[in-house]
Amino acid sequence: MNKFFKIISLLVLIYGCSYKPILSNQKYNFSFNKIDTKGEKSINGFIKSNLINKSTGEEKFDILLNTTKNKKIISSDQKGDPLVFELTITLNYEVKKNNKNLISETIKKKISYNNIKDKFELSKYEENILKNISANISDEILIGLTKFMG
Repeated sequence: MNKFFKIISLLVLIYGCSYKPILSNQKYNFSFNKIDTKGEKSINGFIKSNLINKSTGEEKFDILLNTTKNKKIISSDQKGDPLVFELTITLNYEVKKNNKNLISETIKKKISYNNIKDKFELSKYEENILKNISANISDEILIGLTKFMG
């Protein structure tokens, strides 16, 4: 009976507590009139769509995104084939309201990852990395703008 009670209590406790990521569904009370981009088109596209999806409010801002991507080989095997890559994404952004510069910052993200022999799989893996980093960067922009407003 005691074991049965412990199992039931544990199940109630586990199902009673709900995990919900803080930033995943959060909507912000501002939006963007204009989003200008320079640099890496794919990264800018991911960031732009995240900014548009998460910002739905009355206060309007303009933003300029300038991204660069640098991929380099960190280590190679004896034949010279790459083993580990490092991907660095740098974003310079400016937020303006009524042509007045409010925020001008730089965000830099680095990630190292192992090479994959199948080049198609490697390209898909790199695309997934870019999506994740872009989502992280767009969240940092939104949080930075929220801090500025609040």
